[in-house]
Amino acid sequence: MRVEAAAVGDALACPLQEQAEGVLDVAIALVKALRRLRRLRLRCETCSQVESCPFWGQFNRQVDIAIQEINQEWGMG
Repeated sequence: MRVEAAAVGDALACPLQEQAEGVLDVAIALVKALRRLRRLRLRCETCSQVESCPFWGQFNRQVDIAIQEINQEWGMG
């Protein structure tokens, strides 16, 4: 995802633009990876431990913590 810049010629309008666009690229890749993982998780429905899976409980808590940290870092939490 690229943000349109108010640049003249090839010069960047902001010295942080390249780094910021890199962060957006990583965010997009993360969203895609989470979508794939969510689809793959459908396999868990046939698992005998689905209700008490230690992995998914911990994974979900870690994702929740990561989202909270992102919100705090960005000044939204």
